[in-house]
Amino acid sequence: MRQSEKRVALLQELREGWRSERQGWVLDDELSDVVWNAVRTALREGIVEAADARARAELGALLGRSVSRALRITDYGRDVLVYALAPVAPVPAQREPAPGERLVRLLPAQMETLRVFVGIGHKLSRPPVKGLAERVAAAQFSLADKRWLLTLTPEQIDSAAYALSLRTTVFSCAEANRFSREYGVRYHPDSGTVRGLAWGVRD
Repeated sequence: MRQSEKRVALLQELREGWRSERQGWVLDDELSDVVWNAVRTALREGIVEAADARARAELGALLGRSVSRALRITDYGRDVLVYALAPVAPVPAQREPAPGERLVRLLPAQMETLRVFVGIGHKLSRPPVKGLAERVAAAQFSLADKRWLLTLTPEQIDSAAYALSLRTTVFSCAEANRFSREYGVRYHPDSGTVRGLAWGVRD
């Protein structure tokens, strides 16, 4: 059993051993041997707390015997346990492009640009076109390609090209150049959106 699995098992035992009359404290001899290797790390991470002298004395008076050690799951530990036991959310299937749409594969820097663009759209003289924000939010990351996948209409592709043109002056023109090469669209303030060409400024 890995250490992470031992910590989860420890949290499960502490949650199952919770008694209100004990204020949640679980005695050391009530825990299985396998989880004890995880106690030190669990205490350091704040998912478990150890009873201090006063708590042990109160617990001993309640039980009628001395208590040398007791542990209790913390609120943070409860949240960690809920997260650890949660089923993995299924990844929705990538939506197939509808007629007139195109599957666009963006590098992380390009996707970051679009996220910023749709976030500040209300401040721009040329905001994102209708539906682009929703497509950006629904994008999925392909581990195999290390690209973000989203389906866009021609108008949304033009809007994405405009977003990447904003990045060119401030950060880098590499992302706009790649987009131009792969999708044949670039925005330039002098000529507007140019389609069907694979040209760009030098990096």
